[in-house]
Amino acid sequence: MRPSIKEVLAGMHYTMQQEVIPELSSPNAALQARGVARLLKYMMDGWDGFQPSLEEENHRARQLLKKVSIFLAKEPTRVGPEPVHEDLAAAQEYPRGRTLESLNEENLRLRAGLCRALELLRSPGPTHRKAENLKKAILRLAGGSVDGEMEAIRKKNE
Repeated sequence: MRPSIKEVLAGMHYTMQQEVIPELSSPNAALQARGVARLLKYMMDGWDGFQPSLEEENHRARQLLKKVSIFLAKEPTRVGPEPVHEDLAAAQEYPRGRTLESLNEENLRLRAGLCRALELLRSPGPTHRKAENLKKAILRLAGGSVDGEMEAIRKKNE
């Protein structure tokens, strides 16, 4: 049976601490290696909470996309000629993940949907408090600005 990711991280941390760092003669290399060891420890300690956290984030993103879709359905002037609702529906309807890999894939699609929703909410149209609140909710869920992420998604889709 293969080791879990947490066990792999623990093994890498142990190797760095017990085998690699003691053998380094350069103070700078040792400092960098200790930083890597701390990062491995941080990842290992937080691993058990990662999957539930990702499931919760995906759930919140799906709910937010649903709210945006409802708002945009009532605001045809903001949408333009594109089949926007198909974009957002595709992000929401992506099969819900059960493994960490599928949860991550789902998260990427949901984030792409949120980026698309933010673009639409920023597009010309009547200013509504609801639109402003939805934009703020997207930015809060994304952890701040998503402009860089939006640009990366645009380049990937070209």
